[in-house]
Amino acid sequence: GWTINWQGRSSDDFFTPPGTTVLQAARNVESWTVTHSCGVSILGETCKDGADANPAAIKSADFIFIGVGEESYTEKPGDIRDLRLAEGQIAFVQSVRATATGKIILVYFGGRPRVLQNLPEIADAIFIAFLPGPDGGQAVIDLITGMHNPSGRLPVTYPKYPDGGGSPYFSAVSDQCTKGDGTLPHYENEKCEVQWK
Repeated sequence: GWTINWQGRSSDDFFTPPGTTVLQAARNVESWTVTHSCGVSILGETCKDGADANPAAIKSADFIFIGVGEESYTEKPGDIRDLRLAEGQIAFVQSVRATATGKIILVYFGGRPRVLQNLPEIADAIFIAFLPGPDGGQAVIDLITGMHNPSGRLPVTYPKYPDGGGSPYFSAVSDQCTKGDGTLPHYENEKCEVQWK
């Protein structure tokens, strides 16, 4: 959001030293051989650089890191009507899972929890990075490699459904949601199911 400029910066011009992406930090791990390809854009569209995911590289990799999330935003440009990730991101991770024999590690970047749909069931690990700052890439790799222990709790209750049920927002709200799958009768309540607490 508010990073140097109103809608954030797409370059490291204002930072000394420049920031570190997950890819740059991973390439600095001595025992790792790192390849990279672009799957889909953060909006779920085909990548513009034309470097599609390489099925042979995916199949032979011990670990596959996939960044998912949302673009930089602040104020009104950040308003959304649906907490779900872009469908193209979900489909991409599913296609990688169908090919991969190694572990899939997702890294979520965004300013708010976005519903991950079935990704927790098909990923082997998920790091919630939110907006980690210029050296967020190094921090992610330090956690993944065990240089630092990710023993902290999430700062928010992470929603499981687009209605955000069970996730408080600025004040205490009911933790009760409609019981069952929404079929009638729907006057019975139960504790909201959330992704993570």
